[in-house]
Amino acid sequence: MSADLPAVSVIVPFKKSESCVLDCLQSIFEMTYPPEKLEVIAVDDSLDDDIANQVLERFPLIRLLRNPVAVGCDGSKQAGIDLAGGDIVALTDADCLVCSEWARLAAKNLESGADAVAGPVRHPKTFLRELVGIADFQDYQGTDHAQTNAFAGCNFAARRGILCSYGYDRRTGMRFGSDRLASWQLHVRGHRIIYDPGMIVEHRPAIGIRSILERRLRYGRKAFALRVHDPTLPGAVITRMGPLAAPAYVGYKTVKDFCSLIRAIRLGIINPWHAPLLAPALVLFRMMDAVGIVKGQMASKTSATETAWESPASGRDPAGMWENPQSTMTDKPVEASYK
Repeated sequence: MSADLPAVSVIVPFKKSESCVLDCLQSIFEMTYPPEKLEVIAVDDSLDDDIANQVLERFPLIRLLRNPVAVGCDGSKQAGIDLAGGDIVALTDADCLVCSEWARLAAKNLESGADAVAGPVRHPKTFLRELVGIADFQDYQGTDHAQTNAFAGCNFAARRGILCSYGYDRRTGMRFGSDRLASWQLHVRGHRIIYDPGMIVEHRPAIGIRSILERRLRYGRKAFALRVHDPTLPGAVITRMGPLAAPAYVGYKTVKDFCSLIRAIRLGIINPWHAPLLAPALVLFRMMDAVGIVKGQMASKTSATETAWESPASGRDPAGMWENPQSTMTDKPVEASYK
């Protein structure tokens, strides 16, 4: 039976603070997918020998790539895609746990004619994680098996040829954000993206008040920069609204947040007792996003060449989008073995 299944390469990028990668990899190796059909590639962006050795010691069958310089999440994903040998490439993040049927459901959808497949991103029922879930993953909470136009970077799979032909990080060079560009470009090019509600990933970010507020500033800059980069993205009108862009974005997102909050309560995804606090917190989130948008607008006006998606080789980082702006990203990652 397993002989008929396609080979699946699972890619997990991780950085220095993400020792949780061990739990993520454990959940991957505990999947029901046949081990002989599974290739697991961890891409180390931490520059930390201790974490790398822990990964190799605990999972000797894993393929570990080590970046010589920090290139960010998207650059690490691209490095993994370049190495992948499976017919299907599945991606998740180090702070996630995949369900036992994750790879099997991905293969089933792709073998049935889909070009890419996405699934729900769930969060533990703690206040801050629920807050992140509503704000950042509200489009990935549905219960219907249907066609979609977007996927979360921590929970999707696609045919390897499609990902290789697109190039995950090369168009923008940004440290994050290529997930949205990739899914939208697949959609507009006519590729079929399926949402499977059974392909669940549990996202367990290590977060505090300060870190999530800083995250909002980055996300606001990203929202603006991506839409300048690709004017066909939904919501690209904000790039032409001048001073009205930030308040318009806050208004639109706040309405959408409240609708998502109500739906999450109905589905039992969040603790209903948290709702009275989640509502004002979501408004604060969007106000921080608006500040990020303003920063993105300012960065885009600095000059025609010094923009939020400028090549890291320039050494400039006007919108804070680079993991390592001094890196030319020309050094190739190295496959490591246990020391």
